[in-house]
This record gives sequence, C-alpha cells and structure tokens, in this order.
Amino acid sequence: MKLVAVTLVAMLGAFAQDDARVLFQQGLDTLKRSGPLAQQGKFAEANALMQDGMAQMDRAVSLGPDSLELRLMRGMTYGSMPPFLNKTATAREDLEFAVGHPEFNNLAQNSRDRVLALLGRLRETDASARPDRFPKVPADASPLIAAASITYSDATAVRMPASLERIIRQLDGYPGLLGKHMVASIDHPGMFIIFTWWKNKQALNDWFYGDLHQAWMRERGRAMSGETRVAAGEMPSQVAMEVFAGLPGGVQINGGFIPREVFAAGQK
Repeated sequence: MKLVAVTLVAMLGAFAQDDARVLFQQGLDTLKRSGPLAQQGKFAEANALMQDGMAQMDRAVSLGPDSLELRLMRGMTYGSMPPFLNKTATAREDLEFAVGHPEFNNLAQNSRDRVLALLGRLRETDASARPDRFPKVPADASPLIAAASITYSDATAVRMPASLERIIRQLDGYPGLLGKHMVASIDHPGMFIIFTWWKNKQALNDWFYGDLHQAWMRERGRAMSGETRVAAGEMPSQVAMEVFAGLPGGVQINGGFIPREVFAAGQK
C-alpha cells in the first residue's frame, strides 16, 4: 500500500511538472506577441499581453519552483528585460538558483556560459555598478558621436512633438556634451535623428547611466505600462541609438554638419 501511495505521488508530481511547462510556454508565447504591438505604437494592448504573459510564467514557476528548466527560462527571459519592468531581482534569484542546482553542470558549456555571463551583469546592476556600455569603442576615441533615432507615428518634419523639444532642451549643458544637431528623416516620415558629440567614451557612458537618460527610460516605461497617461502623438513608436567614432581630419567649406567648435578643436 505504501509503494502504491509513493508511486501515485510521483505520478502527480510528473503531471504537475508537465502542466507547469505547458503554462510557461503559453506565457512565453503571450509575451512574444506583445513585441509587434509595441512596435506599432499599440502600447496599451502590448502592455496587457506582456503582463498576462509574465503572470502565466510566474504561475508556472510557482507550480514547479525546484525545476531547473523553468527557473532558467524565466531567469534568462526576465534578465534580458529593461530595468524599468522591475524583473531584475527575480531574474537574479532564478539564475542564482539555477547555478546552484545539482544538474547545472550537466548543461552544455555554451549554455552555462550564457547563464553565468547574464548573472554577472545582473549582479553588477544590483550593486549599482556602471559597466562599460560601449566595450568595443576605444577609450581614447574623441569626439564620440551618438545618433539617436526617435519615430512618432503622427509627426512630420515640420511638426515636432513637444516631448522631443523637451529632450533637446534638457541636453543643453550636459557634462561632456560638445554639441548636438537634429535632423528629420525624409525616407522615414515621423523619424527624427539627434546627433550628439561627446568628449570621450567615459562622458557618453556617464550620460547613459546618468539621471537624465534613466529618467527618460523610466518615463517611457511608466507610459508603456499605463501607469501614466501620454498625450496623443507624444509616445514614440521606435527608439534606437548608434555610436560612431569620428574620422580624423575632415574638411568643411563654409561650414559643415559637425558643430564648428568641435571641428575646430579636431584640427588642432
């Protein structure tokens, strides 16, 4: 009788694990569906799907809290999310659990390396560290050019959103900023590109982790989650940033694109 009871408990445990895996995959699929909606500017719908997906994933882990597979999948998923979604602590806990699991060393080496690399970054973030955001850029590159593209679905080249005007103003006088210039895209209506020139990589790195940029990120996160309301046409549908190092020398005839004082300094 005791053997039958033990067997039954084991079977129920296996069924629970299967249910947890199915529920987790459903949550992950729901989460993935939110991405295209966010890209289309449908942030309310995207946020609803994202919250539903994360709730399903969390429920799945609660059904199988000792599952290496589930904790790894949630940790890797949450660990790749922006900080404003407040999933960093959960991701770190999941990956800490996974690394300490007796079966972790049975995973393929490349899988273990990815887990350890992400866990290392999460630990640094938790310790309020400022890792090198631009590791491939030489430390002595100067000036450094950062180009940020921001697209508003209802904007035109002659009608700039008020939120973008505010961003431009707030950059004035920022430490390490040598100059800035904004252009409107012709082939992508509604896209504005802000070119900024920085003293060096450290200055750009400090801005990226600084209060101004982080405040913009938090503001966007609250708007996407529905925590704050945003006026029509003020929420961008696309945001990206690229970093370039300027070519040595250069030439200008009656002026140029680079701020004159930055160009003059580069000629010395």
